[in-house]
Amino acid sequence: MLSNFVIVLDPRNLPSADADLRYLVPDAIEEHSGGIVQDDGYTYGEDNCMHVFLKVSDRERGLAAVLEVLTQVRFKGSNLSGAVVGVREGTVGPYVVVHPSDLSGEMVPEVEA
Repeated sequence: MLSNFVIVLDPRNLPSADADLRYLVPDAIEEHSGGIVQDDGYTYGEDNCMHVFLKVSDRERGLAAVLEVLTQVRFKGSNLSGAVVGVREGTVGPYVVVHPSDLSGEMVPEVEA
């Protein structure tokens, strides 16, 4: 079954809240994952957080690739290691937080994809 990820980028936590992150982040993750993770669009929440959506053919390997990129790559001067990452199985239902670990198991708020 296909999994879906969302990365929540909060502009209040970014020194450079550049809109280009909507392309830079998924492109880097897709390349790093060898195509296991693919860009699936983006939107903005009511709180101005950017929600970057990804579709994933292998959840475990995909999640590892996402976390490696977020923790090891700086984008436009921003460290994204603290970005919230949520997972859902299939195409409907809530996203459940898997990163950071202190929020693990909570629902990602305001996500509509």
